[in-house]
Amino acid sequence: MTLMEYRKVSQGLETARRLLGPNTVFVVPTREDGRILREALSAENPADPAHSPWTMSEFYRKTLSGLEEAGGSPQWQRQVDPPDHWAILSFLLDRVFEEAGETDAPPPGARMPGFIPLLGEQLRELLREEATPETLGLSLGCGTCPEGSPCRKLSTPEGLLCRLFHAYGRYLPENGLADSASLPTLARRALEENPQAAAGFLAGKRFVFAGFLSFTHAQAALVRHLHRMGVSVSVLKPAVGLAGFADAIDQLIPLTDRTGPALELSSSRDEPFSVFDLSSGNTPMEPDTAARALALWNAGDGPLAAFPFPGWDGIAIQAPSSEAALFASSLARYRIPFCEADGLAVSATAPWAFAAAVLDAAGAGWPPLETAALLASFLAAGDLLPLSGTLSTSPRGEKGWSLFLGRLADRAPAEAFSRAAAFSRVVERGATPVGLLGALKALWKSPGISGGRMSRLAERHPDLDLFVRQAHEALRELDRKILLEQERYPSIGPARDRVLRKAQARAYLSEWAEETTVRPPSSLAGTVALFGKNPPVWFFRPCFILAGCTAKTWPGPLKEAPLLCDAARRILNETPPEGMRFRLPLMADRRLQQEALFRRLLATGESLAVLSRAESDGQGRPLDATPFFETSIFSGWGRLAGRFFRPVSAALPREGEPVFPQIEPRAGEPRVVRKPLPPAAARDPGPAPHASLGELDTWLDCPFRYWALRLADLDEPARGLFDPARAGTFLHTLWQEVWKRRLSGPRETLASLVEELWEPVILDPDERRGYPTLGLDPRLSRRKRRLKELALRLAALQEETEQVFEPRRTVQHRERSMTLEVGGVNFRGRADRVEVFEGGFIVLDYKSGRIAPYKRSLQLAAYSVALEDLLGLPSWGTGILGHADGRLYLALSDDCPLTFPRGNGITAAKPKTLEASLERAREGLSAMARGILSGSFPAAHRTASACPHCPARGLCRLGEARGESLAAEEETEGMPDE
Repeated sequence: MTLMEYRKVSQGLETARRLLGPNTVFVVPTREDGRILREALSAENPADPAHSPWTMSEFYRKTLSGLEEAGGSPQWQRQVDPPDHWAILSFLLDRVFEEAGETDAPPPGARMPGFIPLLGEQLRELLREEATPETLGLSLGCGTCPEGSPCRKLSTPEGLLCRLFHAYGRYLPENGLADSASLPTLARRALEENPQAAAGFLAGKRFVFAGFLSFTHAQAALVRHLHRMGVSVSVLKPAVGLAGFADAIDQLIPLTDRTGPALELSSSRDEPFSVFDLSSGNTPMEPDTAARALALWNAGDGPLAAFPFPGWDGIAIQAPSSEAALFASSLARYRIPFCEADGLAVSATAPWAFAAAVLDAAGAGWPPLETAALLASFLAAGDLLPLSGTLSTSPRGEKGWSLFLGRLADRAPAEAFSRAAAFSRVVERGATPVGLLGALKALWKSPGISGGRMSRLAERHPDLDLFVRQAHEALRELDRKILLEQERYPSIGPARDRVLRKAQARAYLSEWAEETTVRPPSSLAGTVALFGKNPPVWFFRPCFILAGCTAKTWPGPLKEAPLLCDAARRILNETPPEGMRFRLPLMADRRLQQEALFRRLLATGESLAVLSRAESDGQGRPLDATPFFETSIFSGWGRLAGRFFRPVSAALPREGEPVFPQIEPRAGEPRVVRKPLPPAAARDPGPAPHASLGELDTWLDCPFRYWALRLADLDEPARGLFDPARAGTFLHTLWQEVWKRRLSGPRETLASLVEELWEPVILDPDERRGYPTLGLDPRLSRRKRRLKELALRLAALQEETEQVFEPRRTVQHRERSMTLEVGGVNFRGRADRVEVFEGGFIVLDYKSGRIAPYKRSLQLAAYSVALEDLLGLPSWGTGILGHADGRLYLALSDDCPLTFPRGNGITAAKPKTLEASLERAREGLSAMARGILSGSFPAAHRTASACPHCPARGLCRLGEARGESLAAEEETEGMPDE
């Protein structure tokens, strides 16, 4: 057996080329490592099968096939993939719960969603180290564990693990299955059980295990067995120079035998790797700092300018998986060509997000906004859903949505909802694993991913091509999984027919989505390689950037394994089976493994390794640098080649620093804006301009808002089932009919008239009068009941005022129209109610909300100015009747002879308030007429009061002018104001 060590990846590839010969088989950790090594071994013909390395899975399959060809009879066991692994463990866990007694029930955490993946990792670790269920039981103080017998230690984590280890160890061979962690063990046993066929299969072969930093116990036992059979075995491993770390050499050759030519160690005199420390002020700045440094480097400037630029294809970046998208965004922003080097999990694609959102919406009872957003997705109905009508109707529940969508002319939204509802019902009621996958495929079928809609989306928007490709790849992987489940033999046994419901069904689908990876796009020449996880062992570039180099990630939070603590592991490690002692890693071992991986990632950048990190997180909390950096420098593995720190204050380039003018503002230069702030809308007034008297307040507050709401008709549509504007219209009609009956027939109380006319008016189909939905929809029953209570309360208040109005009233006008010409503009208006007396009149207006927002309003003052000309009488006052608070606010002139009782909901303005309001209304109408005739409607950024609630707040760019976002809109009691 020959063991060789390399420090640089390029040196390892050179050694691999020297080892290449007839019948040489390279065994590598991953399939991607095999691709890289194959290209290096045969640059002229990378597809040559003689140069195709094996992974451990391929070693198992090719070994058993070779034994069969040589006349042997090996026992085949099919490898289970992660979703099948989850389904089997879930099945076995249910059995354990059924067998458990009340006194020895498993820990409650065993029913948590994350328990099965945790259990699976613990079991695979035991299999990798070739620990047996019997050995685990002995370490816990037990003897044998016969099947079906009660376990006295199920209530402990170690006892539950042991019980499931026994069950898992029996289940797999009984059903012809194998865990990938045990494939080296199964390959070795097949060779041991078929010695003659093994001799024929292995004759003349030479095995090179290339790229394994360390072996599991099962892998090391396989290598030793090949060596004992006389097979030529070489181990080509990377070096880390880390004291105390048990690598492949420690696992294969005792310390006393490390002499002679069989061991080729890397020289300790090799030049250390150059390491550059690149830090930024906080976590959000880190992707931008790294991308900016690369862009400057390409231009011969910046912190890395002292090193030769290797070209874009000479650079690779590994970012934390949660921040890979941010690094991609920053690279695109600085126009750096890049490609994503590793595949994306299906769980990170749009189809899976759509499926998860469907289950969330179904669990919430199909609420209006969430369901509308789902159906508006390109994976559902897209723009075929009439979104505005949907939001105004606000259907809820499966039945409500089905009825609403069934009335639409286009069937696509109804069909999309039907697929979503069917998928959620399958998950709720339960299905077998294959049935769940089939339901997911039905959700994704036409007209979503497979129907061509997303392809047409990419045609219209080329920037979305990658997004669409990932969606199609997710569907392809789902089809592949379903086909494999239907055709695989043997199946996964009884677990295949088990019905999974609710949380278990969702957990199974999530496991498939998280463990299934879509193919990455083809790599392009001249691009930076961006990784979201560790690159392959045989990958290297002249420059490698490792992001997130903080103690939070390296080594990260190290804790004892939850099901098998370090104390139990020590006992188990001292209770070995026959042969070489295995070693389950302790917490200290896991830290050494992390540090060894960190050093090998530094070696990925053969000319320069850049360690990128942030000195604080997004909330300003400090982040420590990884301790592995200092120890690697101190030990001579690396040498510090430079440092650069970009503080938060340098988020924008400072004076004297290089600037990218297309994407960064120049220091000291005024900010360039698209248009002057505040903006002004323009509209030709035409030959006979007109305006509304009721909009005087809107125009005086902000002419731009007036233009947006009344001239451009940009008012926001009603959101939710209840429409406040429609309710306000209904209340106005109700009082119009109530007063009409009161004054034209026998004297009845206002309250009795409200009771009598409530249903006929509310059910009036004319949208200018009634509100049938409020009267018929049971979901609005609370709103209807509350609205009636407010109307009856206001009726009682008006009965009190009627004692003042009735003796002196000559006539009452309802919905009184009026016109007033001011400065060439024809103003129009309509007053809710006008009480006319012999010497004057009072204008009254009904409001759905409270009276407080209207105390300074000039709407009724403008009506009074117009009515003075039309009626030939002076104004005695104005009054606002508010439903939400049941109050009347009066502004009366000094000449008004009427006396109103104070209290009981009636309040009066200060003296002279009416006169001042009339004067301001006249001045305001003149100013409004001049503004309309000018055709300019500027935004009132400094004086407007309605900004937080204005639907045009995005158009007027107030946030841009202030450099901040608008205040969030606050909800108020009662009904929204009209």
